[in-house]
Formats: sequence, C-alpha cells, structure tokens
Amino acid sequence: MKFSRTLIAALLSGVALATPVKRTAAQIEADLATIGSALTSFDSGINSFTGSLIQGIELLGQISTLENDITSATSEITSTGVLDAADSATIAADVTPLAAQVVSVLGDTAAKASTITATGFSSIVLSALDTLQTDANNLFAALEATIDASVASTITAAQTSVDSAFTTTIADF
Repeated sequence: MKFSRTLIAALLSGVALATPVKRTAAQIEADLATIGSALTSFDSGINSFTGSLIQGIELLGQISTLENDITSATSEITSTGVLDAADSATIAADVTPLAAQVVSVLGDTAAKASTITATGFSSIVLSALDTLQTDANNLFAALEATIDASVASTITAAQTSVDSAFTTTIADF
C-alpha cells in the first residue's frame, strides 16, 4: 500500500515536471538573438570557405548549430501562448532584421555554390538547406500562432522573403 502511494506520488510529480513552461516575450527575443548569432557564425564560415575538408566539417557544424537553435526556438515559442499587442510588436520588430540576415546569408551561400559543388559538399549542403527551410517555416508558423493579429503581416512578409531566398539558393545546388 505504501509502495503504491509512493509510486503514484512519483508519477504525479513526473507529470508536473513534464508540463511545458510558458515563455515570455523577452525569452523569445533571446531565442531570436541566438539564431542571429548562429547565422553570423554560419555566414562567416560560408564566406571564408575555400573548399578545404576542415572548413567543410566546420561549416556542417555551424549548420547543425543553426538547425538546433531554430528547432529549439520554435519549440519554446510554441509553448508561449498568444502575446499581447505590445510584446507582439517587439517580436515582429526583431523578426524583420533576422529575416534580412537570413536572406543575406543565403545569398552568400548561393555565391559559394560552385566552390561547394567542386569540393563534393553540394548534396550535404542541399540537404541542410532543405532542412533549414522546413525549420524556418516551422519557426514562422509558431511565431504567427503566438503574436497578435495586428502585426501578423510583418511575420508573413518576413517568411515570404526568407522562403524566396531559400528557393533561389536551393536552385543553385
């Protein structure tokens, strides 16, 4: 009897611990800043890529970090719930320059397509770009579900811009 009470208490505490924690707008901003930092790192790697194996491995690591950061942010944004208009405007203001950064990084990636292809990394990079595009679309969907309708058009415009850049860059590979 005592064992079953202990087991039930343990199970219930596990359920309580598994409940998602609601995120704040400031935490979403921090998540977006983390993605921005990963983009900066990836952009630096792609711009300096000359085709060496070591650079290729480093580039793949940067892509992996970016994928993880986007996936993590998406998960955390999903647990936020709907933000009020003021917080939504703040998030939307952060998304616009982040989208511009993504477009710039994708342009730099497209500019290195011939070098990447010549060194045999094109299929890996293409696969990563496909994954990143899906991850980005999931991030935008989470943002659209979280922000106030008054700024939804900002997120939609950013997504359209990013999606177009992905399509163009992927076509180069």
